[in-house]
Amino acid sequence: MNSKYFIYPLVCLIIFSVYSCSTLESKIDKINSDVNFDDLMKISNYDNINSQNFDNLIGNQTPNQFIDSIKQKLIIDNKILVDVKYKYLTDRINFPNIQDTIYLSDLKIKSPSGGVPSIYEFPALKGDVIFYELENSSLFPLKSISILEGKSTRFKKDNFRKRDKIKGSFYVTNDNVVQLIIDNDRLIKNWGLFKSKLKIKIKTLSTKKLVSEIITDTIFSNKKIIETTYDTICQIDLNNKFDLFSKRTITENNSVKIPLNINVKDNTIAWAFWIGLNENDSIDFSDTQNNIFSIYAKNELNNINNNTTKLISTNNDIDISLNNFTFDRRSFNFSENFALYKIDNDFNKNANKGQIVLSNKSKLYDYKLQFALISIYLEPIKNEAEKQIGEIKKFVKLELE
Repeated sequence: MNSKYFIYPLVCLIIFSVYSCSTLESKIDKINSDVNFDDLMKISNYDNINSQNFDNLIGNQTPNQFIDSIKQKLIIDNKILVDVKYKYLTDRINFPNIQDTIYLSDLKIKSPSGGVPSIYEFPALKGDVIFYELENSSLFPLKSISILEGKSTRFKKDNFRKRDKIKGSFYVTNDNVVQLIIDNDRLIKNWGLFKSKLKIKIKTLSTKKLVSEIITDTIFSNKKIIETTYDTICQIDLNNKFDLFSKRTITENNSVKIPLNINVKDNTIAWAFWIGLNENDSIDFSDTQNNIFSIYAKNELNNINNNTTKLISTNNDIDISLNNFTFDRRSFNFSENFALYKIDNDFNKNANKGQIVLSNKSKLYDYKLQFALISIYLEPIKNEAEKQIGEIKKFVKLELE
């Protein structure tokens, strides 16, 4: 009867424990699910932050939850960036007693010979705690082993005997170098005989501090923009075929003046003329953009190598005189019967660029000529494009040092 009374409470206790553990585990999962560290912060490699998601997640947390999230992430990664608008929360973060353990040495060595001590040095900061574990695992004693902070001896053991184990610690009083000195200067041992086998562990417990600063960083994001590109368009302002008569023709002139009047637009960048001085020298301008003269003009403007052989036309009986009324600059490739001029729109937007005078010196022959005048302008084309746009943002950089 007594055993029955004992078993029932025991079973109830086990059931209650299992239920409590599962309840606690579910609560922990719920807390963890409310905090998504990687979505909240920009860490170490400075990945992009989505400000809208950041704000939404902050809104689902209390200030204390947010602060705890950052503190946990700092303990793991030592460094974190947070949007500067949350500085009022990061200013409340502190680590009054956080400490970090660093192993300075974990050695298995034999004692030195030749009368020269072995010296190991480690940096240490004021306030660090140095822990040491020393063991002589051999049968032979060591003359001495000591630990110095700067010039001050903090530990020394003479005649470090076989199987001896020593543990200890001390506070570092100033930023200094800690030295471990192993000395085995004895007559027989200087010959390398009867060496001691040593196990040495030295570690430091240092206090970490939180450093905060405001930094700027460029955050790139994909955005749709309207991008303007420009197409080079050739416009035919004049394309005439005519007869230039000889001097013997009394009723007709052997000379003609052709005004260079172009159709000026705000985005006109150049103009060009071409003269065919023989009947066989002609250009078909039915395709205004892809004829040999328009292609020449576009190549000149884009600094593309031009083959101008097919544009050259010669006639020893005809004189050509160009009167240029502008400061427009002639391009590199030209001849007597053709040329391109680049417009300086800051100084000259005049449509009248000058005139060309053609004179037939022959007393016998009439000639059929072709004269073409074109203007070149840029036509804007707007396209929607997706590009990475950089935006300079401020962050609070938190770092445990």
